[in-house]
Parts: sequence; C-alpha cells; structure tokens
Amino acid sequence: MLSGQKTIWREGPVTWLFIFDFTDWRNIMPLKKGTSKAAVSSNVKTLVHEWEKDGKIGNSHPASKQKAVKQAIAISLKKAGKSRTQTHVHKK
Repeated sequence: MLSGQKTIWREGPVTWLFIFDFTDWRNIMPLKKGTSKAAVSSNVKTLVHEWEKDGKIGNSHPASKQKAVKQAIAISLKKAGKSRTQTHVHKK
C-alpha cells in the first residue's frame, strides 16, 4: 500500500475493501482562521500558490493569474466573514 492511502474494512455477509487516496485531496495548507488583514493576506497567498502549482483553486480553474487572484481574494474574505465593500475605506 502506498503512503497516504487508507484501507477501510467492513465486516458483514461480504468483506469489503476500499482504498482511498488521501494524498491528492486538497494538497495545500489549510486556510487560516481569523479576520485580520494578515490572515486574509496569508490565505490569498496560499490560494494563489495552489493555482500556480495545480492550475486550480479548489474545484475552479481560473484562466489567468489575475482571475485567480480575484477568486482567492473572494474566498479569503468569505472565510474571514467579510465582504469586499467592508475592506474598502472611503476617504473624504
């Protein structure tokens, strides 16, 4: 058995063997929790790095780096419980 695989047995009338490969399942560091600018920025960096490595962010495949950054910002702000309009400060 390869590393990262897990065997699950189920006893019953028929013995079942399932092999799941967990190595490819979201191969990035988990996103940070928190609402600070540092947490949001770190999450954006992590997501963009994932896009550069795999060409996808989660299940999405942004076509360009600009679109990947926009999506990473949206995901990070959602994780922080913020919206894009809350992050912009209107100066008078």
